[in-house]
Amino acid sequence: MNNVSHFNASPYNFGGSVQHIGPYEGFLFPVTFFLAVIFVIVFDTYFYLTGNLVAPEDSPK
Repeated sequence: MNNVSHFNASPYNFGGSVQHIGPYEGFLFPVTFFLAVIFVIVFDTYFYLTGNLVAPEDSPK
């Protein structure tokens, strides 16, 4: 029980509470989320413009 409690309170543990955000955790979370959004937008736009990705309703049967 002590190990679990200590592990959850660790600033470097992603499962810890928000009050114990470590330097890496506080930096990587927003950056990772931002990059993921940019990645989706860029590739969605790329596939849409090049026509490499066809919507299900537009694909020939």
